[in-house]
Amino acid sequence: MVTGRKFSYEEAKEMDLVHDVWAGSLDEFRQDTLDYAGQFTLPYAASKAIGNIKRSVQSGMEIPLEYHLALERELQSDLFQSDDAKKGIAAYVNREVPEFDGN
Repeated sequence: MVTGRKFSYEEAKEMDLVHDVWAGSLDEFRQDTLDYAGQFTLPYAASKAIGNIKRSVQSGMEIPLEYHLALERELQSDLFQSDDAKKGIAAYVNREVPEFDGN
C-alpha cells in the first residue's frame, strides 16, 4: 500500500494475501463458496460454537480485556453444557465423526 505497486492474483496468493484464486465461472465460484461455507454448518460443525467464536471476536475489539475475558468464560460455560459439546467429546473419545444438531 505504501509503494502503490500492483501485482497479480497469483503473486498475492504467494504472499499469503489471498487464500485461493478462482479461474472458473461465476457459477463455479458460487458453488465453491457454498461448499466451503458448508463445512461450518450442521451436521459437520457445531454451529453454536462457531456463532460464539464470531461473537467473541467481533465484540473483543470493542470492550476492555477484563470484560472480554468474562464474556469468553460465559460463552465457554454455555457451550460445555450443550448437547453438541457432549456429542463432540464422546465422538473424540470414541474416535468417531460427530454429527451436531445445534443444541
